[in-house]
Formats: sequence, C-alpha cells, structure tokens
Amino acid sequence: MRFIPLVFLTALLASSSVSGALTPFYQSTSEIDAILENDDLQENLGTTRLITAIVKNEKGWLIQNDTYEVQVNVQYEYSGKLGPVNFELSFEEPQKIKKSNG
Repeated sequence: MRFIPLVFLTALLASSSVSGALTPFYQSTSEIDAILENDDLQENLGTTRLITAIVKNEKGWLIQNDTYEVQVNVQYEYSGKLGPVNFELSFEEPQKIKKSNG
C-alpha cells in the first residue's frame, strides 16, 4: 500500500518541473512590476510625466509617456523548475515621440 502514494508523489514532482511556469497573466504582471520598480525607467522617462502606455511586443515592453518612449527588452532564463520564469531587463535609449498634426 505504501508503494502507491510514493509513485503518485514521484509523478507529481516530475510533472511540476515541466509545467512550472506562471500563466501568461501572472508572468506579465511580474515583468511590469519589475519594470516600474526599476530605477532605469525613471532615468529614461523622468518622474514628472505620467506613463500613458505599456505595450507588450516581440522584444519585451514599450513604455510611453506623452513625450518619450523606451523599449524594455526582456531576456528569459528558463530553469525548468516550478514557479516564475526568471528574467533580466535591458533598457534601450529613450526615443522622442513624434506628434502627428491631424
């Protein structure tokens, strides 16, 4: 009888490492929190303007205020373990937003 719980526990542990990543919602929340708490964002966009957009793209996230936008690249570090996927952020140079006349 003790064999069945041991087999179940072993199977559970083996499967948890395969499906251990967070759902896309919680992973993106984790990334956005890290970006907003990063001092590089304040240096790139300044602290006197409101953030007007946070947009997911193929490189990571594009963060905008009414004057500038900065691309934040996300590099993932997959470990195969249960829990969130670790990542590192790198900030590109801020670009002035071109205003359209119409």
